[in-house]
Amino acid sequence: MHFEFEKDVPPPERAGGPNGKYPFSEMEVGDSILWRRDPQGVSASQCKAATAARGTGWRMGRKYVTKDAGDGVHVRIWRVE
Repeated sequence: MHFEFEKDVPPPERAGGPNGKYPFSEMEVGDSILWRRDPQGVSASQCKAATAARGTGWRMGRKYVTKDAGDGVHVRIWRVE
């Protein structure tokens, strides 16, 4: 199979704009947000929130921490680095 490489073709914009779907790239150290958990339960929501924050952190050299907010409805996400 033969492939032809092309140069200077711009990639498509990410869903939600250039910074992604979630606001993690806009957070400063010490900021936190509440993430409404899924009906599936806190562990599923915390996993989704942590995965999204981790991806942003990896791309931008930042660190985020997630924890159940304790209200039965939200997960809290902090930017720590």
